[in-house]
Parts: sequence; structure tokens; C-alpha cells
Amino acid sequence: MQIVLFILQIVWGVCGLASIGVLGWGVWQYRQNSEDLAAVEQAKRIILYASIGLGVSVVVSIILFVIQSNSHKPALSPLTGAPSSSNEEVVGLGERMGASSQVSAHYPQRNAKDVPRNASIVITFRDAIRLDSVAPSGVLNVSAVDIRVKNDDDTLSKEPLTGKAVLSSDKKTLKITPQPALGSSEHSILYRVQVTATVLKESGDSAFGSTGFYEWQFETGTTLDTIPPSVVGIFPGTTVNAVSYPRNAMIQVQFSESIDASVLEGGKLTVVDQAKGTPIDGVWTLGNAYTTLLFTPTETCGANTCGQKMYCLPERARVKVSIKAASLPTSMSADSSSPYRATEPFDGLVDLAGNSFDGGGERGTKKDGKATGPATDSYFWTFGIGSALDISLPRIASTTPRRDTPRVDRQTPLTITFSKQMDLGSLTPRSVLLGQDVNYWLSNTRDTTKDTTTTTIFHDPLKENTLYSPSVQSSARDAFQNCFNPCSGPLR
Repeated sequence: MQIVLFILQIVWGVCGLASIGVLGWGVWQYRQNSEDLAAVEQAKRIILYASIGLGVSVVVSIILFVIQSNSHKPALSPLTGAPSSSNEEVVGLGERMGASSQVSAHYPQRNAKDVPRNASIVITFRDAIRLDSVAPSGVLNVSAVDIRVKNDDDTLSKEPLTGKAVLSSDKKTLKITPQPALGSSEHSILYRVQVTATVLKESGDSAFGSTGFYEWQFETGTTLDTIPPSVVGIFPGTTVNAVSYPRNAMIQVQFSESIDASVLEGGKLTVVDQAKGTPIDGVWTLGNAYTTLLFTPTETCGANTCGQKMYCLPERARVKVSIKAASLPTSMSADSSSPYRATEPFDGLVDLAGNSFDGGGERGTKKDGKATGPATDSYFWTFGIGSALDISLPRIASTTPRRDTPRVDRQTPLTITFSKQMDLGSLTPRSVLLGQDVNYWLSNTRDTTKDTTTTTIFHDPLKENTLYSPSVQSSARDAFQNCFNPCSGPLR
């Protein structure tokens, strides 16, 4: 329906332009032949017919516009034929989560349920922001980030939530620790978070313009998070004694839950060339909804097919990666409900509830569901690097739904499976596109048995009777920094 309307609008737009051209020609004829009565009469007829054509084009274009606007109103469900239930959020002047959003990630996720009461709220911005606009003196500026309880009747609590707030060293990630803790021990509570135009970029400009904002909601459960985070996947070195990996392999560590970005600072993560006993220079980042650490070395070793620099680990090296667990109080905490809560300031890895790391030593072999501190629960592994580069390009192996599938459920997540291990930090709403008229966010998982990666696209309910064309851009890369060719995917 939308495609037909779009084509008709183009056709009538062209007719309108043609009418304007003919009208102009008629006027020129009239003025050039003012003394030739026959030519004047012909010019008048041209002007009349062109005016009629222009008027009809304008009227039809208006009608098509009204039809297209009304086509987005609730109608019968394409799956059931019954009236659709619509829980789309009203965005108004707010930004949508997607390719162009100023907010690139946040925790809890949009519409999340059963969020632990002791969780922090984390917001990552696309651009660096000013500390004094969001967290002067370490306290949340509630004018910049307005967090309120959302009642059953959709009204909001009178007072916003307050708490401590810290900004990461790159000035892009804001962590909010609510005080008191979120929610209730007796029933779930719905929260609405609005990030406002009070947030300033380093330039002094508002992150959202003079009246813009970004908004989402989540619901807490009744319990606290007392489970330590653990490693659920590593690359390279997935298997012990594996053959040497290509030099352009990216180091990636996946965790069982979102972790605190403070792990990126203060030497909590190390990458060492074991033969030389020296650290390997590089940069750690946190991506994939704060669940994946990624390390990119600083040594360059060529370029990929998109002309981007490739970075390599040392040739024929044995590499050791270590992740420090945060220290626990020396005596039992008075709050026995959080037995694995780490000592602040955190000197190692913690989750977003402050639980220390259940690393379990080498490759997590002693992981036991408990956090005991850096001496026993720091995590490490080693792997070999060869001299070759992996320059094979990733492609899309499959999608759900398949290409051109009709009558897709409006709320079912979409999936894209890539043929290789991917750089999980590169799979974001900037590289995987769904559309500008819907909020969407991603989760990426690796299948080490098949050596593939699957991206799941979660979204608000899609508009009815609308064609969507998800796409993957060349900024998506595999785990060896090769960029994706947007034309490489299944035909069906």
C-alpha cells in the first residue's frame, strides 16, 4: 500500500511540474505574440489547460497525502484480522533509538522487565558531553536526566529520582546510581527516563536541540542482583591449544550480563606478549549493550577493502589476556543481601549492581557462582598469533524473516546471521538499519561451534501495512576487521 501511494505521489508530482512548465510556455507565447490574434487565442487555451492540469495535480497530491497519513492509523492485524493492540510509545519531539540517535546505548534496555532493584542506570552518548550539565559535584542533575515512577494511569510521580552520577573518562558514558535503590520488594514498578535538552555537548550546544529529548521506560522486579558476572565467551583462543590465529584478530570477551565501564580504566585489563614480557599497546572498549569487552592493538598492518586501517597483534607471539576481579570488603558487609558487593572505588571488574567478578582463574575453570576477589577470581587465558592475515569478507548467511516475507508479526524480533565471527562492537544501530520511524536496539551473540554471529533486532511495534527493508552497512566488520559488503547476502 505504502509503495503504491509513494509511486502515485511521484507520478502526480511529475504531472504538476509538467503543468507548470506548459503554463510558463503558454504565458511566454501570449506575451511574444500579442499582435497575432490566432496565436493569442492558442496561448490562452494552453494557459487554461495547464492551469487545470496543475490544479488537478495539487488536489490529487493532497488526497494521496491524507490517505497515506491515515494508513498508519490502527487497522486490522495482518496476522489475525482482529483489531491490533498498539503499545507504541508517543515520541513527539523526542529522538528514536536508531542510526541517528544522540543516545547510542543505555541500560536498562528499552521496555526491560524484572530489572534488579540495585542496578545502575547507564546512558552512552554519541558525542562527548559536559560533566557540569549532567553530574555537577557527582550528583545527578535531574533537569538533564529526569527519572520518575510511571503510574497505572500514565501519570508521573511528582518528584524525580536522585542519586550519584559519574561520567567516564571519554565523557560519553554516564552512570547513575539511584539513592535509594529502585523499585519495591513487594511489587514491580515502572520507570520513565527522559534525557533532556539540558544535556550539553563539549561545544556547549544542546545534545538534543532546544526542545528535543530521548525517552524510554523499564520495569523493576522485586529482588536484588546478587549474582556475580562471569565470562561466557572469548575470542581468539576459544579452544585450548588451538592453532595460531591471524594477526588481525580482535580480542573480544563476552560476559553473562552488562558490566560497569569503570573496568576500562586503571589497569584492570592487560594484554601481554609472553615471550617478551611486555604489554601490547592498544585500546579497550565496551559494547554490545555493555556485555562485551573489545581490544584493538595500535600497530597497523594494512587496510581492509573499505580503506580502513587494520591493526595487528605481534607476529608469532604468545598473547596473555588478564581481567582483574574487584576486591571485596575484608569483613562481612553489614548488608548480607549483597554478599558479593565490591569495595568502592572498584579496583576490578564488577557488574552494574556492583557485584565483583566470578572469573574462576585460567579460562574460568574454577568458576563457582561466587565472587572471592582478585587473588582467586581474576580471569586469564593465552593464545598464539601467527604471521598471516585473514582477509576473507563476512556475508549474511540467513535472516528471519526471510526476504519479501508478507504479513510479518509487528512485535517479533528480527535476526541476521553472519557467516563469520564478527566484531560485536561494530554491530550497532548505525551499521544495522531498520528504519527511522521505529525505536530499535540490538543484541549480538556468537556461535563458536558454527563460527557464526547472530544479530537480533528488537523493536517497538512496527507500523501496520508498511514495507520495511532492514540493511547492513559496510561499517559492520568481522572479528578480523574486514568490512561487510552490503551486497553480500541471501537472495531469498
